[in-house]
Amino acid sequence: MPYSGITLNSDTPIAGCPLEIYSESGEREAIDWYYKLRDFLHIAKMNIISSQFCCLLWKSNKWEIQPEAIFRNTFIPLMKAMSREIDNFNKKSVPDMSEKSPYYTIYYPLLVLRGPMFEYHMPSSGTPHLREVKHVLFIRHYESKSIKCRYAIDVIHESYLEDYLSIINKELSRFVGKVKYHKKAVVRSIKRIAELEEERVEVH
Repeated sequence: MPYSGITLNSDTPIAGCPLEIYSESGEREAIDWYYKLRDFLHIAKMNIISSQFCCLLWKSNKWEIQPEAIFRNTFIPLMKAMSREIDNFNKKSVPDMSEKSPYYTIYYPLLVLRGPMFEYHMPSSGTPHLREVKHVLFIRHYESKSIKCRYAIDVIHESYLEDYLSIINKELSRFVGKVKYHKKAVVRSIKRIAELEEERVEVH
């Protein structure tokens, strides 16, 4: 169910090194804030969001809302798999002192549908209504003993795929530009992370 003008923060689905940037004074800042990812990632800019997903069925001359199996069979497994993939990637991504180049993997969880998509639009003023859409940002929280995450999942109509890929290409180009612009801080951070990892290994 979309809400107009409400922002739900989601985790930035990114893995790699460095995930923290160290200043010359030693202070550190998460790359989300340092690179200002929320200034250009669409998952932070869309003002229409969805926190529920359902199907509409026409029965007995009226519409009925029923939970969609696609939520249980697709969204939850996707969130769990992506969370584990990011965690495993980061655990294996120990920087090499001789290789001071950043490396990142940005994940774009995506569900492509062929049938019509509708959102129940709730404007800040006026009457709520159904309208056909081609792109919905679905934000969902999941928590278990080993996983805790809140991901934004893109749900698009197949006819929107080319436009969606264009959005992703623009975001990735801006991200690469950000990393290049902050090259000195990135190299310094990789070196610092490697030093901390060596200290941790020596202690154990």
